[in-house]
Amino acid sequence: MASQVAAAGRADGARQGNLSSADVAALTSATRVTLTQTPPVANWPTYAQPVAGGAVLNWQQVPSDPLSLLMYGNMSTSSLGNRLDQLGSTMMSAIASGATSFSQTVLRSRSAAPETGAAAGADLAAQQTTLQSGADERFALSVTTASGAQVTVRIASSGAGGGDVDGLSLEFSVTKGTLTDAERDSLGKLGDAFQKAVNGLAKQPPVVDFGALTGFDASVLTSVDLSATRNANGATPQTFTFHADAAQRSMHVDGASGKFDVNVDLKNVQAIGSPKAQKAALDAWLDRFDTAKTRGNGDAALMDMFKAAFSGLNANYPPATTLPRIALSHADKSVLSGLADFSASISQTQTSPNPMRASEVDGFDYQISQSTQIGGPDRLNRTISQQSQATLSASYHRSLWPGVPLVLKDDPKSQNYEYVKIQDSAKSSADVGYRDGLLVRAKATRSASQTTQVQRYEMARLVSDVTTPVSSSTSSNLMALLQSIMQNDAARDARSSGSRTVDDDPDVADVRRRTALDVDPTRLNAASQ
Repeated sequence: MASQVAAAGRADGARQGNLSSADVAALTSATRVTLTQTPPVANWPTYAQPVAGGAVLNWQQVPSDPLSLLMYGNMSTSSLGNRLDQLGSTMMSAIASGATSFSQTVLRSRSAAPETGAAAGADLAAQQTTLQSGADERFALSVTTASGAQVTVRIASSGAGGGDVDGLSLEFSVTKGTLTDAERDSLGKLGDAFQKAVNGLAKQPPVVDFGALTGFDASVLTSVDLSATRNANGATPQTFTFHADAAQRSMHVDGASGKFDVNVDLKNVQAIGSPKAQKAALDAWLDRFDTAKTRGNGDAALMDMFKAAFSGLNANYPPATTLPRIALSHADKSVLSGLADFSASISQTQTSPNPMRASEVDGFDYQISQSTQIGGPDRLNRTISQQSQATLSASYHRSLWPGVPLVLKDDPKSQNYEYVKIQDSAKSSADVGYRDGLLVRAKATRSASQTTQVQRYEMARLVSDVTTPVSSSTSSNLMALLQSIMQNDAARDARSSGSRTVDDDPDVADVRRRTALDVDPTRLNAASQ
C-alpha cells in the first residue's frame, strides 16, 4: 500500500500522458478477470488517497492499473474536457487487447482526513451509486459484433464545475460471447472515434463530431450506439442519441434551445454518387441550412450541431454491392443528388418574448427529405426516380432600427418592432425510364414558394401588415442530355485513357443544375428563362 501511495504521490498534480503499449498491456492483465461487485458498505472505500489541496480521493478499487492512474491525473482538473481526456479511447484499447471487464469509481472528499466508519462508508457508497446511475455528465457506447458479443463502455462524471458529488466512474464489459480477433481490432480502431465524439460533447456549447463513428466495417461490427446526457441534473439537460448499422444511421438531439433528428437510409447504396458528387451535394445542403437559418432567424448553435450531424451521418458510406439487382449507368446517376436518402428536422423551442402580445411566438421549424426509388423487372426495363423537399416555418421579432437591441416590455414605449412570419417550401423530382434498353422518358420538375408577412408596430400600435408571396416552378426534358452522357460514356470507354471522369462531363453538370433543389423562387424563375 505504501508503495502505491508513493507512486500516486509522484503523479500528484500532474496530468497523465498517453498510455504506452506496456500500460495498456498492464491494464489488460489487470482487467482480464471480471472484477468483483462494489465492496460492502463497511469496507467502502477500498483505498483512500490524500491529494493536494487538503482533499482525499476515495477509490472503489485499489488504483493499481494504468486506467485508474489516468483517472487520477484527470481528477486534478476542473475542466470537463480534460477530465474525460483519453478515457474512452483507452478503455477501447484495453478491450482490443483482450480485457473483458473493468469497473472503477473515484470520489473526491473535501475533507483532509480520510472518511472512516460505517456512516462514512455508507455516504461514500451512496455517492458512488449516484455517480454511476445519475451523474451530471454521462456517456455510453454500445457495440454489437457479428459474432453476437455485446460491448458496453460507460463514462460518468460529476462535479467538474462544482456540485455535491465530485467524482469519475468508468465501466466496460464484454458479454453474450467472445470477441474474435477481427472484432477486437475493429473495436480498437473505433476507440479514437468514440473519444472524438466525447471530446466534442464535452465542449461548451457541445460540438457534434460523430462522423468517424460511421466508419466501421459492418461485416465485423453489426451496430454502434452512443448515448450521452449533458447537465443531466440541471435545469436544462441535453441528450444525444446516435445509432449506425449497415442499413441506417440516425441521431436525435434534445435540449433547452430545441431538438433535431437526422435519419439516413442506406438501402439504395447503388444510387450514391462519386466522392465529388457527394461533396457537391452535401455542400449544397449545408448552404440551404444557412439560408434557412438566416431567413428564419434560427438559433446559430443549434443549427451548427444540426449541420455537423447531417455531415457526419452522410460520411463513410459503405461500398455498393458488386452485382446489384438493377445497376445504374452514369446517365442515371446524373439525375440523382449523390447522397443516400434521408429525412431530417430541426425545431427550435418556442418563446413568447412580448409581454403585451403573448400570442406572438418566436419559433423555427425546418424539415427536409430525399427519397429514391429504383424499380422495374430488370436493368433493360428499369425506372429511377428521386424526390427532394424542404419546408420552413418560422416567426420572430426584430427591432425597427438595425443594431439596436429589442427589449419588449409592458410599456408601450418599448413596443416598436416588426413581427415576421415565414412560410417556405421547395420540391424537386426527377423521373427516368427505359424500355428494352432504350431511354423512353427523362424529366425533372422543380418548384419553390416563399411567403413573408411583416407586421410593424410603433408605440404598440399596428401601423402596417404586409404579406409578400413569391413562387415559381419549372420542368425540364432531360432526354437529349442523358443520351449525350451515354454517348460520351461510350467514347470514354473506347479511349480507355485520360484523366477525365463522368463528373467532368458538362452535360452531367447541366443535368444536376436542372434537378437540384432550389429554395429561392426568384432564382428558380430566372434559371427557367
